[in-house]
Amino acid sequence: MHVTERECSICHQRKPADAFMKDSRRITGLDARCRECRRAQHAARKQRNIEQGLQMWEQKECKRCHVIKPAAMFKKHAYTASGLVSAARPTSLEVALSLSFLPLASD
Repeated sequence: MHVTERECSICHQRKPADAFMKDSRRITGLDARCRECRRAQHAARKQRNIEQGLQMWEQKECKRCHVIKPAAMFKKHAYTASGLVSAARPTSLEVALSLSFLPLASD
């Protein structure tokens, strides 16, 4: 089936087929939303997730030391629910303590 134009399910405007993304799961082979509406929805969802994420994840428990630390101590991670890695960056004191337990090289 070759479609030359389609109506967007969001803005309800008839647009040419090249204004829609391809979608092999649909009979027409085109997404139901035009690229502009799809882009706008994505931007709105991303902004909403950022706002919710900042509110929800001001603090997080470090899986390494099991201490609740500020979110700024965690690296960002795109594939986790919180957007942060599971273990916090070690503080300078933690680094110094971990180095002090290393055996010294003997001469």
